Amino acid sequence: MLEFILLGLLFEPESGYALKQRFAEGATYFWDADQSQIYRTLARMEDKGWLRSQLEPSEDGPDQRVYARTPQGRRAFEVWLREDPIQPPVRLPYVAQLFLLGELEDLERTVEFLTSLRTQLRQRRRALEGVASDFDVRSIEDFHADLALRLGLATARARTKWCDDALRRTRRAMRKEPNS
Repeated sequence: MLEFILLGLLFEPESGYALKQRFAEGATYFWDADQSQIYRTLARMEDKGWLRSQLEPSEDGPDQRVYARTPQGRRAFEVWLREDPIQPPVRLPYVAQLFLLGELEDLERTVEFLTSLRTQLRQRRRALEGVASDFDVRSIEDFHADLALRLGLATARARTKWCDDALRRTRRAMRKEPNS
């Protein structure tokens, strides 16, 4: 999947570093990848013939490798875009933690956990709201980015609302527990 995201971001030749910056400005809201993962993926894509690269002088230091899509990479990207939506396996570590938190038999820890989670979810929601408030739809590409952004916002809002409800329910359960 990362391969196709990178192909989409490479609409003009970019260095790996500049590509990581572009990734951080948009794709990081729906896909997580560190710089070393991006570089490994770029090398794999070049091996497939989807990219070509060359060393170019840099104004800021040593030469940098600049990547560009090949026609074969463009075709692979377009095939991927025409596929049905891909539903990957869900991996939410915090949900796994919550699911198993009962092992501690400590609702106070559950409140601490949910409070910390709520803080994280609110920060993410605020970050997305900040992006949305500055977002200006001027092209068909912007329109589609806006659709993805609004899904992210709706998801962030729903998760925050769920977390608030979970906190209320946990506090209510604490009041009902018999005192030890």
